[in-house]
Amino acid sequence: MDTEQRVREYVAYSPGTDRGELAKALGLPAPTVVSAVRRLLAAGDLVETEVTRARASAGRRPRVLRLSGPPTLVGMVSWDGVGLRATCADVEGTVMGDVALAEPDPRRAIEQVIAIADGCEDHFLRTVVMSVPAPYLTGRGAPQRRSLADGDAPSFLITEPGDLAAVLSAEYGLPVVLENDANVWALGELYRGALRGRADAVSLIVTGHGFGSALIVNGALARGARGFAGELPHLQVDREGPLCACGGRGCLVFRVRDRVVASAQAAYAAPITFADLPRLATAGDPGAARMLGDVGRALGGPLAHLCTFLDPELLLVGGTLGPAAAHVVAGIREVLAVQSPPAVADNMTVVESTLGPRAELLGAIELGRLRARG
Repeated sequence: MDTEQRVREYVAYSPGTDRGELAKALGLPAPTVVSAVRRLLAAGDLVETEVTRARASAGRRPRVLRLSGPPTLVGMVSWDGVGLRATCADVEGTVMGDVALAEPDPRRAIEQVIAIADGCEDHFLRTVVMSVPAPYLTGRGAPQRRSLADGDAPSFLITEPGDLAAVLSAEYGLPVVLENDANVWALGELYRGALRGRADAVSLIVTGHGFGSALIVNGALARGARGFAGELPHLQVDREGPLCACGGRGCLVFRVRDRVVASAQAAYAAPITFADLPRLATAGDPGAARMLGDVGRALGGPLAHLCTFLDPELLLVGGTLGPAAAHVVAGIREVLAVQSPPAVADNMTVVESTLGPRAELLGAIELGRLRARG
């Protein structure tokens, strides 16, 4: 991708940017960016407009670059713990359409995204991001050809070997990107959330179907060689444990989710799931609150080791727990204070996300800009 293509791609996924931001984001010399922008403006690929918001000082109004032609739409296919959801949003994160699907079929979900986009006049669907709730190896696909979400509920099925992203991109004639959901959430936090401007951090999401984690190193998402970096849920904690979607067995995700639910079940007459605990805790159920604290404590030990290696400035806890996230955070803090070296624990902040589920959608938009960054 040449400089002009990179500039065009970055601007396409931005609500408005200037030359300075472009040079910094793309890692290019300012004169190189200025020359590329000049050529794109002359060709009519970009337009430059004055910012209309109130100014803090007198002088020339700042000007921003936007792509000429229809505004960008980003599609997202996500797993909400029950089924797939197809969403379309503009680059500001405004949802233009949202459909829940009963069947766990990725192709059907993409078709729903395209249908939503077709109903948005004067917009252009540039990419579809599939936020996959399990390990997914970049360019290689799922470690196992099986459900990527465990349990009895309908699941997000990845049944084809190899790089499904390339197959789907060819089928539908637009970029389809598959990315681990914890990475997508972390990118949203980098874009507009608590991770913005942070150099080194750990991002943890806890949802109704489990948890995931991602690493921020030197201000960027760390994927590793194949996209598996930061996969805390897949640390082996029981050599004789159940087989996992990652191909290993006895992963931490089973201890945190399944054992917590099993220990809580005795207190309830009706069957409960992990997804029930946040709702019960928010309603004032002390047992459910205690269980979520146990989740935090179970995660605290592995997080203490991870943070000792990484020495992050921030540990962010997000996901779909809502107010119940406070119980998980309290449990994590309790263990970190004991198991992390003071040099790490005393200089690291543990906070809850303020974006909630919106972080995932913003992360899908940010993936578009990452393609331009190279």
